Amino acid sequence: GKSHLINIFLHKFKGIKINAADISNEYLKKIKIYENIIIEDLNKNIDEKLLFTFLNNIEQDNKYLIITSTKPIVDYTFELNDLNSRAKNFILSKIDKPEDDLLYALILKNLSDRQISIDKKLIDFIIKRIDRSYGKISEFIYKIDEISLKRKKPIDFKIIKEALGE
Repeated sequence: GKSHLINIFLHKFKGIKINAADISNEYLKKIKIYENIIIEDLNKNIDEKLLFTFLNNIEQDNKYLIITSTKPIVDYTFELNDLNSRAKNFILSKIDKPEDDLLYALILKNLSDRQISIDKKLIDFIIKRIDRSYGKISEFIYKIDEISLKRKKPIDFKIIKEALGE
């Protein structure tokens, strides 16, 4: 999912992840040693001057930048004109919500990463009920694993329903 892809990316390419809300002058120094910077969850409440400085520094040092947000950065209207023109240079990549077969594969992958095998019927049951986001899937798998370990019981409908909050 988004966070999974980002973590692989960070691990592989000496990256740092910063929540947009946490952008500060401190981070300007911090990013110096990183090649790849990810700013997560950009929103309107960002300190525009700071973001602009950030983008400038990243560009000057030829670093790579990924910004995640629910609304594409090119659709933002910032007060700062320089920031607007900067924002328009971003290449957009939309991560769509996963389809059933992808969801199935993701759940399977998450399960096998934890050496869990469960009945296909259970996976179908999960797919019908789970929130279609990559983050929710790994959170959910973590939850059912935890419940099953705590109870020393294999994963069944009861555990799945509990993890889904039903």
